This record gives sequence, structure tokens and C-alpha cells, in this order.
Amino acid sequence: MQVVYCIFNLTHNELLSVHFFDTNTGWAVGSIGSGNSRGGIVVKTTDGGNSWTEHKFGQTIWTNDVYFIDANIGWMTGGGDVLKTNDGGDNWNVVSTNLSDKLNSISFIDENVGWTVGGWNGSIHKTDYGGC
Repeated sequence: MQVVYCIFNLTHNELLSVHFFDTNTGWAVGSIGSGNSRGGIVVKTTDGGNSWTEHKFGQTIWTNDVYFIDANIGWMTGGGDVLKTNDGGDNWNVVSTNLSDKLNSISFIDENVGWTVGGWNGSIHKTDYGGC
């Protein structure tokens, strides 16, 4: 078995999570800035990771995790917020805020049912309606 490592210098910011919906379409999220001036960053690939496009979305949260159920519908989390996109990550809307001091991970099984877990409080949040 041959193992190939590809290193891409996409950004000078911190990338924390990556999720691929299929072999070509994937997203990575992380943070930009430092201290109180931190914000989130999203990068997307549609060619299996050969090239990535950066999407700065203007939120004041850092983003810890991303999860997509198809090429358009996905969520990301960080801080105490959950954001959702219906257009493949071009636009993100806050669907829940202040759930925990820090949300570390997010996962969905369909468009409605999903979970987040928090770091500081050890919290687990479940939604049955597509937000948390």
C-alpha cells in the first residue's frame, strides 16, 4: 500500500476540522485572528482536495467542527453557536447561540436530527429540527 501525504499551505490561520461529503467535495474550518478579534474561516474543495477556496463569513466566533449531509446542507460549530448552510457553504446562518462555553464537535444523521458536544461543561445537545 502506498501512502501519499499532501500538504497545502492554504492559510496562515488555524484549521481544526475537515469533513468530506464525497470523494470530491469537502470543507475545513478553523479560526482567524487572535484574542477578542478572532473569527471563523471555512475552506472548500470540489476536486478532492487538490485546490481549496477560502470563505470568510464575518462571524465573530471561531469554528471547531463542520458536518455536511449532502453537497448543500451543512452545519458548523464553535464558541457556543451552531451555524447552518443550505447552499454548499456560500452563506451561513446562526441557528442556535450560547449553548455552551465552547462547542467542539457536531454531527447529523439527516437534515433534522443532530448533536453537538461541548468542551467546558461536558454538555451534549440534540436537535430534532435541524438546529440545536
